[in-house]
Amino acid sequence: MIGLLLLVLIAFFSIRTLSRQDREIRQAATVFESTGEGVIIIDPRGRIVAANQAFSDSSDYERTELAGRHIRVLRSRRHRKAFYQQMFEAIAANGRWQGEVYTRKKSGDSILEWLTVNAVKDNEGRVSQYVAVFSDVAIVKRSLQQLDHLAHHDTLTDLPNRLLLQDRLDHAIHRAHRLGHRLAVLFLDLDRFKNINDTLGHAAGDQLLRIFAGRLSGLVREGDTVARLGGDEFMVLLEDYASDEDPHIVAQKLLDSLDEAFDIQGHQLFITASIGISLYPDDGMTVDELVRNSDAAMYRAKQKGKNSYHFYTRDLTTAAHESLRLESSLRLALDRGEFVLHYQPKWNTQTGAITGVEALLRWQHPERGLIGPGAFLNTLEDCGLIMPVGRWILRTACRQAQAWQAQGLPAIQMSINLSGRQIVEGSLLQTVAEALAESGLDPRCLELELTEGYIMHQPDEAIVLLNSLREMGVGIAIDDFGT
Repeated sequence: MIGLLLLVLIAFFSIRTLSRQDREIRQAATVFESTGEGVIIIDPRGRIVAANQAFSDSSDYERTELAGRHIRVLRSRRHRKAFYQQMFEAIAANGRWQGEVYTRKKSGDSILEWLTVNAVKDNEGRVSQYVAVFSDVAIVKRSLQQLDHLAHHDTLTDLPNRLLLQDRLDHAIHRAHRLGHRLAVLFLDLDRFKNINDTLGHAAGDQLLRIFAGRLSGLVREGDTVARLGGDEFMVLLEDYASDEDPHIVAQKLLDSLDEAFDIQGHQLFITASIGISLYPDDGMTVDELVRNSDAAMYRAKQKGKNSYHFYTRDLTTAAHESLRLESSLRLALDRGEFVLHYQPKWNTQTGAITGVEALLRWQHPERGLIGPGAFLNTLEDCGLIMPVGRWILRTACRQAQAWQAQGLPAIQMSINLSGRQIVEGSLLQTVAEALAESGLDPRCLELELTEGYIMHQPDEAIVLLNSLREMGVGIAIDDFGT
């Protein structure tokens, strides 16, 4: 009985093993037939055992024609005997070979393919067969070209991206140095582009950028480069221009191209741009210098009122360095408590009584002494420090007003100027409420001054903000009224 059971188990596991091997064979056959690459199996003597349909299609041989023929039938005359000898030696030494090879079709024509040959060994370590896989080099190269294009071009506009621009600019600099040519780098930024994204959505903004990219490309010579750096920033590289006037002419043509409306989602949109220009070799000898200096010139164009172009000058670098040092000093000033408030009285001319004060920010610099806001207020705005400094002003001024009342002085109104950024970023109501709660100051003793410019440019948000402040009991004054 035990012997019979053992025979049954042996038979069962043998059947399972055969079944598994059969499944594996069928799977291998399916892969062999369905793969897109051409595959042939070669015996140790170099004769073709089998070929799949993909190889038959590419070589024009019927599969039955290939079976049993020597592999030399596929050799192309484009290769010398030494090429094949080196291939066979590599396979014998390493068990595989990879590389480009010309294969002869049935017609005698040669096609370039990527060949991978692997030696298959049996259980005793002897080569039982070779598997050769042929891939169309043209398809591989097209795929590589597509990947290279994606890596070096902007996906939205298909213009060269920052990486490709830097490579071209570096090459242009070396060429200009060798031949004594000149280069111009134009850094272009669209003015108030954010308004389009905010009002019509990013799809509309993307459509405008694509149209604008097409306009730019049509305005320069074939050998020049138009690139998109990201967002609404573009750059134009002019190589070997003939006249000193050429950068002026191109910059004006770029600005003039914006005179034509953009038809976006049924809207006729107009936009302007600011352009900064740096020249080789006058304004820089490297990629970084030329790009940085054209960027600085572009910001100067924006400061001058936008919709214009500006050439780089040395003072822009000096100003940028000073601005960077000023920003660093201001950050330290906030941490070190170097800001102070001065209070300017408001007088009733009939009674001579003080009716209120206006809090004025000053910077008690440890080396330069007392500095007025005109020297640093714009930098506070630009770098975002106006938010923490603004909160400090509100808390300090409210505490001072309450302290005066605690000393027995009559209650007067504390007036504080607000920056546009404090208003826009949306946390003003919370900041005011916290300052009043912390100090215990009556809201009626606080007056906030808002600029007319903010209210006129954002009337809907302004109405909500003004109503909320009024409900808190805080007074409102309009600064620069009538401008």
